[in-house]
Amino acid sequence: MKFLLFRTNRLCLILFLLLFSQTTTVFSRETETRKLVIANRTEGVKPLTWPISGKVLSNGEPLPGVSVRLKGTDMGTTTGMDGSYTINVPENGGTLVFSFLGFVTQEKTFSRASTVNVTLIEDSQALDEVMVVGYGTQTKSQVTGAISSVS
Repeated sequence: MKFLLFRTNRLCLILFLLLFSQTTTVFSRETETRKLVIANRTEGVKPLTWPISGKVLSNGEPLPGVSVRLKGTDMGTTTGMDGSYTINVPENGGTLVFSFLGFVTQEKTFSRASTVNVTLIEDSQALDEVMVVGYGTQTKSQVTGAISSVS
């Protein structure tokens, strides 16, 4: 008998906890007008974000494949074939970092902007030297193309 009572109380406690721990509805009642208001409770406040778009150009021409990142986060995107991009950013603003091989990296700070256009400047010092390394042997008759010999 004692075991059955303990088991029943335990089952009631578990059902009670499950019932009231998973609810997302808040009940409110006005006593004077006798209205019952049922409202959904929010599960936490999500930070507001909005899209920023723009174009990345160099010498008036669009640059495809430019990396666009939000500084300090892992959010980012790349520009399309027409140099345009769109990225969702937080409401409190931040800094966009634009980088591309052979160009100077630029940072643009924004605050509630909807369009950020950037013109990247070529960085001639970033591409110092190119070294071509090749291994193998072929006779000149097997090669179709230009051949130069270095001794």
